[in-house]
Formats: sequence, structure tokens, C-alpha cells
Amino acid sequence: MNLSAVDLTTLYILTMDIVLSGFLLELLKRTGASSTLIFVTGLVFAGWLAVLYLGLSGHWLFPSDIGGFSFFVVVILGVIVVSGVMLFFPPIKKHLFAAPQELLLLPQGLRMFLGAGWLMESSLGIMPKEFGIADGITHITAAFLALKAGILYARGDRSRGGLWFANLFGLLDIVVVALGISFVMLKEITPYHNVMYAVFFVAPIFIGLHFVSLVKLATNKSEGARQ
Repeated sequence: MNLSAVDLTTLYILTMDIVLSGFLLELLKRTGASSTLIFVTGLVFAGWLAVLYLGLSGHWLFPSDIGGFSFFVVVILGVIVVSGVMLFFPPIKKHLFAAPQELLLLPQGLRMFLGAGWLMESSLGIMPKEFGIADGITHITAAFLALKAGILYARGDRSRGGLWFANLFGLLDIVVVALGISFVMLKEITPYHNVMYAVFFVAPIFIGLHFVSLVKLATNKSEGARQ
């Protein structure tokens, strides 16, 4: 089997999508979700990823000449749908809001692997070098901040500052990347670049987790206050 660099990096990103799905299913399990809910959620993840793979590899998910603004609107709609499910769909909301902050922040640690992926793609010429390096570094930084905040929280440090900063930095990182892809690089990389496997799968989930963590911080003072 002779796989190209694009094939290998695509497989890498898809693997990260699957691993993140596993993290979310583990989170549901640890917060007492039923086996039925875990199974159905797993099917949703599998179906979502299958549609994304078929649509991107088959070049039918978007018009090939989609404009930057239209693409950005699609990205925002995807985030709204995923975050809406995580924040308001009762069976999922119940378990996410029952999770301690460290479990909400732990999946963000996967962003260091995605950041490494962007560095690899930039070095291989698969994505623009400046974007790949900048995004790789900020993704790795966001992962480090999330893991640091989660570890300190789990060890009993209830300082709110680290949690707020990790979440807000992580959100800003994703927003800047989405703007850059939509309005700066879309014509160069096309809407079928393998980075879209992250844009339309892991990014909305990461944003949803950030929102849940921030809502818990804002509404449950005892969760984030120093004790």
C-alpha cells in the first residue's frame, strides 16, 4: 500500500476524531449515563463522521466554489447545532453538567496532537506554512492550558482564573482559525482539504465543552471558587 502524505495526515486527523469520540463516551459513562445513551451517542458520532468522510472525499458536501462568508456561516451553524445539543438536549446536558471541570477539560488535551498534525502538514506543504505553524503552536498552547487547569482543579485548587483563561484562550484559538480558513485561505486550500475533518468534527465538540465549562463557572460559584 503506497499512501501519500495527504492520505497519512488525513488518517491521522480521522484518528483524532475517533479518539475524541471515545473521550466523550467515557465522560458519559463516568457521569452515570445509561448504556443505551452511550450506544446511541456512539452511533451518532459514527454517522456524523461517515457523512463527513463521504462528503469531503466525494466533494459533494459543499459547492466547490463556496465563498468565504458562506463557508463561515456553515461553520457557525455546525457549532450552534453541536453546542446546542451539549447545552440544552436534556439527556446529554444532564451528564455534561454533572461532570467535574477536569473531565470537561481533559479532552482539550487532544489539541496538542492536532497542533502537531498542523505542524506536520505545514512542513509537508499540505497546508500554508504560516498558518500551519501558527495554528499548531496555539493548539498546543490551548491543550497545555486546559490540562494544567484541569490537573490543578483535580488536585483541589479551586482558583477560577486558570479555568476561565484556559477556556477563553481555547475558544479564541478556534475562532481565529475558523476566520483564517474562511476568509484568508479557503481559495488556496479548497473546502475539501483534510483540515475540514477537524473543522466540522472536533472543533464544534471542543467549543461545546468550553461552553459547558464556562456556564458551570458562571452559574455555580462553588465549583470555581477557592475553598
